[in-house]
Amino acid sequence: MNAILRAAALALCCAGAAQAATVNLVYNGTSSKEPGVAVTGSGQFVTKDGVGPGSIGVDDLASFNFSFSFSYQGQTDTFSFGLSDLSCPDNDFVDCSFSATLSDTAVTALALQTTELPAVHGWAQGLTVLSLGNALTGNFDMPPLSRGSITATVDQTPGELPEPASLALAGVALLGACAARRKRL
Repeated sequence: MNAILRAAALALCCAGAAQAATVNLVYNGTSSKEPGVAVTGSGQFVTKDGVGPGSIGVDDLASFNFSFSFSYQGQTDTFSFGLSDLSCPDNDFVDCSFSATLSDTAVTALALQTTELPAVHGWAQGLTVLSLGNALTGNFDMPPLSRGSITATVDQTPGELPEPASLALAGVALLGACAARRKRL
């Protein structure tokens, strides 16, 4: 009976951890239309549960969001992208895509292309990340409207949480073991 209790306790301690990763993105660029004017943005992506370290694509994402603001002659446009903006129909002009390589604690590679969103005051724009540290905003009709760097960091908080199903199974096993022990007494 003690072996059963030890096995149940071991199962509870080894309950699987959630595998979803949250990655924070920050863009710092400079306008090519008005030199010295900053173009900044931020966002994040979250992988689906069960996606571990390694190479990932758009199908491995649970969510994606990114926003940046672009100012020209005192007018500011804000562009906000979601997960659907990473997948667009293939055509001769735009190939929306996403790829990244994650380790347990860092992003080692990142490349993405969003669709272009319309502007109120200026030009339609999208975000292009060529590699970590190298990104731009713009549209296919013009040279880049801003150039800058992007950083991607794995969010280490709030930490891994046990999967609810694993805890439930471990709890049922522990209750069964206790009931079996009590029945023998």
